[in-house]
Amino acid sequence: MESGMKDDFKNGSIPPPPPASECPPIPANFAIPENEPQVIRELQPLSVTTYPTVKWPESNWRQYLWAYYRLIEKVDARIGEILKALKDSGQDENTIIVFASDHGDGNGSHHWNQKTIFYEEVVGVPFIVRPPKCSHAGTRDKTNLVCMNTDFFPTLFDYAGIKKPDHLPGKSVRDLVERKPNAKGHDFVVSQNDLAPISGRSGKVYGRMLRTSRYKYIRYSKGTHKEQFFDEMLDPGELNDLSLKTTHLKELQHHRDLLDQWLIKENDPFPNPICEEDLHPGPLPTGAD
Repeated sequence: MESGMKDDFKNGSIPPPPPASECPPIPANFAIPENEPQVIRELQPLSVTTYPTVKWPESNWRQYLWAYYRLIEKVDARIGEILKALKDSGQDENTIIVFASDHGDGNGSHHWNQKTIFYEEVVGVPFIVRPPKCSHAGTRDKTNLVCMNTDFFPTLFDYAGIKKPDHLPGKSVRDLVERKPNAKGHDFVVSQNDLAPISGRSGKVYGRMLRTSRYKYIRYSKGTHKEQFFDEMLDPGELNDLSLKTTHLKELQHHRDLLDQWLIKENDPFPNPICEEDLHPGPLPTGAD
């Protein structure tokens, strides 16, 4: 279960995992989606340090999940200490609490550990904002689209009464948190990645993801079948790639166009637009609509 990397962050150890039969079950979306872009699995086995899981049996994955949840418990305990200190010092009624993360973890979904990919377990990072005396604490907004990476600082500026610098992207989520009338999230957000097989080293394979409120469109710079397209409402486990079907061609093209327009607007060097031969190489796979 060891990564082989030196650990300089001593937040406490966890005991050895129990037998796999006593560990959490593998996730429902443990399977690799049919006709997944080939570059993902080509790069994954190149580093046993980053991806020691390539040939793991299910028993190892179950123990990995057990260890992951133990680490989450440690994070929860540290957060509890901070909240208690705020309350004991009388500052809890005068403090905005924001909890966020830079990325998630595959957590066993699609046989994936680590980050550097666009599946929801990795990119759906927490962005929890709790102002003082929040009347609906503990609720979750499942309608509006926000982006932690761009909206984090505008939100802090807003609560601090500081004008957001004009060059800073993103927008405050304060109105959403406080449920102000006509508050609205983003129409879409874009994420970028480098499929690096080894930490700190580029894999020279890049990706872009465009997310709207319902759909997620993904495109990679290399490989056969560069696209993925998921309906996040009907397929939250992301097992049914709609870019390989004929049922959602209009919606798929709309998302292609949105990404192409964004790439041009941002002067992004990512390949744009996608070439015709990249769309559906050869006949649709058996079973495609």
